Amino acid sequence: MGGISSLLPYFGYSFISAEAVTNLDIRAMTTETCEAGNSAAIAILRDLPPSQGRPFRHKCAVCAYTWGYQAGFRQQFSRMAIGDLVECKHGKKAPSDMVAQLHGTQGGERRHQCVACAYAAGFQDGGLKAQAAEAGPTSVLPKGTLTISTPPPTSKTPAGRKRRTNNPTERPGVDYLKLQRENSALGDAGEGLVIRLEKDELARKGRTDLADKVEHTAKVVGDTAGYDISSFDAEGNKRFIEVKTTTGPAETPFYLSANELDFGNDNSGNYFLYRVFAYDPATGNAKVYISHGSIATEFSLTPIVFSASRKPGV
Repeated sequence: MGGISSLLPYFGYSFISAEAVTNLDIRAMTTETCEAGNSAAIAILRDLPPSQGRPFRHKCAVCAYTWGYQAGFRQQFSRMAIGDLVECKHGKKAPSDMVAQLHGTQGGERRHQCVACAYAAGFQDGGLKAQAAEAGPTSVLPKGTLTISTPPPTSKTPAGRKRRTNNPTERPGVDYLKLQRENSALGDAGEGLVIRLEKDELARKGRTDLADKVEHTAKVVGDTAGYDISSFDAEGNKRFIEVKTTTGPAETPFYLSANELDFGNDNSGNYFLYRVFAYDPATGNAKVYISHGSIATEFSLTPIVFSASRKPGV
């Protein structure tokens, strides 16, 4: 990882131990999503210093962090790939082209935060994840059996209509995103079962070479990827898999981020939802049904959480 370590000083950072990956995962448990659909940990955004000077004024720190993270993880450390750098008053640097492309924002924890510092922090964190990935697998496949099932009947609720229910999992006032984050252990278990299912299926078809390349993207890259698992079909075509896991029945609603929804829409031909249900924590057994294509094609979407910012001139 010498290359990324040598480039970090350009941004005003020095590389730190891979042990910091644990702290990075803890900080990333509560995130903020910007207008462009990118996400960053609130704890990271709060740690950033403010900046109101040009060209950083009112630019989106969430997008800057995301772009830095992706560059760091992909080890894009050639000066040619990064281009010219612009330095903030805090001594951190970011690609000038990236800064120019950032959208304006005045909302949330990202308001007035320094985008050069955000990019440098993202580059460092992405490098940490890349370093951890090089050290070896980050996922331990769980016990249990995953049985392929058929999808449940479609909902009879007309699209666009609010569905009223007495289901206690859909109470007004519930922070659904926080609830989903706190259920990360359940999500990890479901993703592990799907990884094993994918590997076994490829091996059964004589493609052990591809089975070895199945990646737990949610662990390697993080939430910015927009999907959980990178896999293949027997012909070698890429499969982007989003996994949603519940202990309840197949009809149980699930929640997804704007980033996940957008990625599925943009990559519908290679996008698959694996809905893992009836998961039994005691045995590790579960069932799964698979949906191919954009989630909006087969599922009714109800907006629950909104991002709000003041209107100009109000």
